[in-house]
Amino acid sequence: SYLRAALVAAAADGLPNLSPLDLALQSGLVTDWRIAGPYGRYRNLAFDQVWPPERDGLSKPFSGEKAVESFRFEDGNVSLPEYFVRKGVFYSAAEVTVPASGQWRVRVESAGTLEVFLDGERVLTKDDRFRATPETASSTVRLSAGAHRLLVKFLPSGAPFRVALLSEKQAIVASHGQATPVEAEAAYLRA
Repeated sequence: SYLRAALVAAAADGLPNLSPLDLALQSGLVTDWRIAGPYGRYRNLAFDQVWPPERDGLSKPFSGEKAVESFRFEDGNVSLPEYFVRKGVFYSAAEVTVPASGQWRVRVESAGTLEVFLDGERVLTKDDRFRATPETASSTVRLSAGAHRLLVKFLPSGAPFRVALLSEKQAIVASHGQATPVEAEAAYLRA
């Protein structure tokens, strides 16, 4: 919900008694990522190619010749560190665990181009290379209970981005703006 996103932003800005990490996780945002890149020189051309992370999922210390680095983004906003060269394409990977089998919504927020893969299958493409698209995109997938591999292929202009994995119930609530408040939201509404 927009209120939950505002609370995550307020917590990240240092509002007392709020944990950006806890709020991000309650919102279904992925916070722990492994990142590697860049792959290729020209981003628009490189995006259409298949690079080593699409085969290895960034599961090893190196993917191709690129080091894989681990990061935690407490507010869920994945951004590239300053020392990464802004060319080609990048990949970020995470492991997500769903508690129950069923329909799940993969939701991304990004101003740029990216693709999302779950367990090696492309589930969402947001391509802003040739025309602007909405900053939020989503796709519904059927997942079994347990751990799943999430991989995001993105252009430098696609960062920062956020990825949330929501149960179908959470996704319906988020799209209708009628979320049942968590304690932090309830405290905010009482104030």
